Amino acid sequence: MILTYWDRYKSQIMEDKVYADQFILWCYENPIGKAFLKILFSKKPINKLYGKYKSSKLSAKQIKIDIEAYKIDMDLFKKVPLECYSDFFLREFKDDMRPFSTSKSEFGAPGEGRYLGFKSIKEDHRYPVKGQFLTSSELLGGHELSKTFQDGPILICRLCPVDYHHFHYPDNGNILTRFKIHGDYHSVNVHALRNRGDIFIKNEREITIIQTENFGKIAYIEVGAMCVGKIKQNRPEATTCLKGEQKGHFEFGGSTIIILGESSKWTPSKDILEHSSENRESFIKLGDCVASNKSI
Repeated sequence: MILTYWDRYKSQIMEDKVYADQFILWCYENPIGKAFLKILFSKKPINKLYGKYKSSKLSAKQIKIDIEAYKIDMDLFKKVPLECYSDFFLREFKDDMRPFSTSKSEFGAPGEGRYLGFKSIKEDHRYPVKGQFLTSSELLGGHELSKTFQDGPILICRLCPVDYHHFHYPDNGNILTRFKIHGDYHSVNVHALRNRGDIFIKNEREITIIQTENFGKIAYIEVGAMCVGKIKQNRPEATTCLKGEQKGHFEFGGSTIIILGESSKWTPSKDILEHSSENRESFIKLGDCVASNKSI
């Protein structure tokens, strides 16, 4: 099956090159692979161990292979020694390479990756999962604040292992609370999501509730995934945040950022909505507008 995504900057549908494609298919579609996934690959110890390998010099040879295979422009990033794969994985954009809009009506992309977005989490859309719909209560682990986001908009930003893995605040605001939900480490690869409908509500998650200046309350959810060693927060005790400020990063592995909003406070961008309705992700650069508090 050919997977595609919408590239906002080329204004065309592109064929997606999926990282570790055959391995993920084996894990989620082969009976033996499913068994290994259940008892080993989705569990924390093996993911932490693999993360340590990626932080060793033994992993350095994969860097050049991935740069060439995925045509990554390293001129966009700060020059630092790449002594192991984790150094490459945690590369940072050069200053001012990904500016956030100063417009109070534009919600800045919290990550650089592939986006899905819907006006309401209750709408009868197919998420990239197996016939299962997400709810705010499930995503927030039944937290009392989940009712705040019932029927509100949702953005899902999926990061592949070769993507930029730092995540940022989309608006200025006050941080109301933070909490963690412990879970598994399933892949967020499209094949995995289409074979398992509960990955986003089964995986390890860190959640920050923010009262933004321009978009009401949001639930900012970082979802761990297969081979993610850790979700790291830059300022875990912070009570305020600034638009574009780096919030934290994922250590090695594919990952996902999910944003929930209050009903009618904002709407995902038109191109994201259009392609999401066709179950197709949209590639959006860090800081670009992914939603608006104006009606569209």
